[in-house]
Amino acid sequence: MTGTPAPGMHTTPKLILFYNPLHWWNDWMEGKTDSDDVFQGCSVKNCIITKDVSKLNASDAVFFNMHTLPNIPKKRRGQVWVFSEFEAPANFADRDVLDKFNGAINWTFTYRRDSDFHIPHGRFIKRSKDSEMNDDDMMSKLSGKLRSKVAVGFISHCETHAKRMEFLQEMKKSGVHIDVYGKCGDRQCYGKNRHKTSWNITQNHKNKCFSATVPTYKFYMSLENALCRDYVTEKSLNMVLRHYIVPVVRDGANRSLYHPPGSTVETKNFRSALHLGIFLSGLNSNKSAYQNYFKWRKYFSTEGILNSWNEGICDLCQRLHNESKYRRVYSDIASWYINPGNQPACYKPKDLYKKSYG
Repeated sequence: MTGTPAPGMHTTPKLILFYNPLHWWNDWMEGKTDSDDVFQGCSVKNCIITKDVSKLNASDAVFFNMHTLPNIPKKRRGQVWVFSEFEAPANFADRDVLDKFNGAINWTFTYRRDSDFHIPHGRFIKRSKDSEMNDDDMMSKLSGKLRSKVAVGFISHCETHAKRMEFLQEMKKSGVHIDVYGKCGDRQCYGKNRHKTSWNITQNHKNKCFSATVPTYKFYMSLENALCRDYVTEKSLNMVLRHYIVPVVRDGANRSLYHPPGSTVETKNFRSALHLGIFLSGLNSNKSAYQNYFKWRKYFSTEGILNSWNEGICDLCQRLHNESKYRRVYSDIASWYINPGNQPACYKPKDLYKKSYG
């Protein structure tokens, strides 16, 4: 007996292969591969995920993470290839690898806003009028912050395109107190390298070090490892803003597209790293000025990357069932990634001693 499929169902399931999954993709897929479990909250549910590369030829879509790619398979006609990358071009830009995908990539699934599927590391959701946080509740959450230490960062990549450790050292010359956990600092908690699980997408691997440490500071040093277009990571989104702390942001993005006004301290607004350090020391002892950085919480709540990732996967499943409507080909994926619109996606930081941004 046949009939019209139920809403959200299609007669033929679409198989999505994660060819070389990142560790947090594996966390997300744990116990759910070769099934449609991850699509049960989607409007179109009839898709299956797998990481079994022996199913390459049977797959309808194949995810490739570029900076961990072991090899490049021969393309099967009619198959959708998805470019997925969450590192900035400054950290991975092997043009020889990327050029091999020219004319082969159909969809992009990245942090970039011009991707076919834009996956931000977190976002802000406008509260409904009846769910706005009242001033008393908000202030009660800040009541202990005046006793907090000044600034903290979790950093394990020390030599970076953005020269962030040099930037921190210049800030410290102002006398501002900044603690750094991880390989680049002298602070540790709950055992060596436990901070590494702080950014786990599924939150299955809770990190007591991060969640116990961050609330004891007023400022989080959200310094990206590269200054690139739209490259805004968990360092100022996702887990950081789950805590009552003010991010000090240094990246290459348009801040107004990512954070509510008045929610961050932007390094580009200061003449130098030294001047920024002086400002933080002053703000540290100014209760009313510091509390102003939390007014946005009355009107917005936050979501982590898992929400945007799941929505992107749902959207991809839906498009696979109507592929001809969305099909496209990137003739030069390397240029799209490295030089979008004939402009460099990343830029080198200028003299850190004279200018704190760019």
